[in-house]
Formats: sequence, structure tokens, C-alpha cells
Amino acid sequence: MNRSDSILRAARIAVPTLVTLTVLLRTLALCLAFDRAPGYFRSGAVLPILYYIILGVSAIAFCALPFLVRDRALLPAEAPLSLGRLVAAGVMSLLAAVNAIYLFANADSTAAPALLCALAAMALLAGGAHFLLHFLGERARTARVLCGYAMILAAVLLLSATYFDLRTPMNAPHKVGLHVCMLAIMGSLLADQRAALGRNKPRALAALSLLALLITATVGVSGVVAYLAGVYTDTLYLLQDLLTVGYALFVGTRIFVGNATVESEAVT
Repeated sequence: MNRSDSILRAARIAVPTLVTLTVLLRTLALCLAFDRAPGYFRSGAVLPILYYIILGVSAIAFCALPFLVRDRALLPAEAPLSLGRLVAAGVMSLLAAVNAIYLFANADSTAAPALLCALAAMALLAGGAHFLLHFLGERARTARVLCGYAMILAAVLLLSATYFDLRTPMNAPHKVGLHVCMLAIMGSLLADQRAALGRNKPRALAALSLLALLITATVGVSGVVAYLAGVYTDTLYLLQDLLTVGYALFVGTRIFVGNATVESEAVT
């Protein structure tokens, strides 16, 4: 076994372990070391500090990993349509539709401008179609790519919608976390659409996908648990947390299920 194979074998254990650890640490930090009134982690609390350290180490490791293994070990430009990936695509499209319906219904009552909410809702409906079109395979590649760009626009508009929320401090962990999630989704989707168009950058695609998995899973899962625990109460943020969880499922199946299928096919 050469060095590249050894790194890849270790990564199959390290990646899910680090993602799980960061999710757990952020969840505990929100539930045990968070001041609800100002919306910040308690100053000097151990859990938030430990969370940020592990998150930083994980992010660096995930960005470096694609540059330490051979090209064949990276994500394929077109991942196989496994059952897990199709289920995740269906969940993601449903969550995009739920977010769109909420924005349409509450456009006049949110802190963001009504026009911005309406545009975000329309972009979400088109972006949700991107995930549904995976069910049609290669026949819908062009439409899928166009809807993929719509989902990128939706992420931009969702970031803008929470940006205008003056009730939540600009640098509060919840707002910052969701903003970083939207940036991670944009980067991952952009690399994915480039690959679908035949302009794949394998190492950039792998690094951005791993980073998106880490960030969306960490912020989304911990945010949903915090809402259920009563730490958060804003429905708009909850729905965006759920959307990021859906994207974590989608990109996670792209990384793990898709790659495992490609490797097994290569062996046979």
C-alpha cells in the first residue's frame, strides 16, 4: 500500500469522525455555554473555544486532503445515482420548497425587504428543481446546471435575508454560522456545475465538497437541536438550518456513497 492509499484509508475514518465531533461540540456549546439574551457564547467558556479549535483543524485538514492523494481517489465529475443520493436530493428539494413557501407567506413581516424575500423564494423553487433533476440523470444535464445556478443565487439571497435581521447581532454565532453555510453551499455548487459542464477541477471540487459537508452539518444540526432545546426561537433561521442539514445529506452522499460506488466499480 502506497502513501496515497494510506492517507485515503485514514480519511474514510477521520472525515466522518471530525464532522461528528464538531457537530457535537457546537451543539453542546449552544445548549450549555450560550447567553440567549445577547446571542453570544459566554466569554471564556471552554466548549466554544474547543469547538472553534476543532472546526479550524478540520477545515484545514479537509482542504489539504485532496492535494495529498492521487486524482483517481478524488470525487468523480459525475457521481453515480445511488439510492442514498436520490433520497438526499428529494429531501433537499423538499426543504427548498418549504423555505420558499415560508418566505412567500411572510415576505411582509420579516426584517428583510419584501422584494428580497420574494426573489429568494422564486430562486429556491428553481434551485430545488436542480436536486429533483438528478432523478432524470444525463437527460436533464443542461436544465440541472441552470437550476444549480439558481440555487447558488438562492443562497446569496438567503444570506442577504438574514443580513437584514437587526434583531440578531451581526456577529452573533447563529447569523455568522448561517452566512458561512451559504458561502460553503455556493462554492460547492459552483464547483459541481463546472464539473457537469466538463470543466472539472477535481481537487477544488473535493475540497469545497468536504468543507461544505463540515460547515453545513455542524451549523445545521446544532442549530436545529438548539431550536428544539429553546435556545433559538426564530422560524426563518430554523428553516435555513434545516436547509443546510439537507445540503449536508446531499453532499455527504456525493462524497461517501458516490465515491464508494466508483471505487467498487473500478475494482471489479
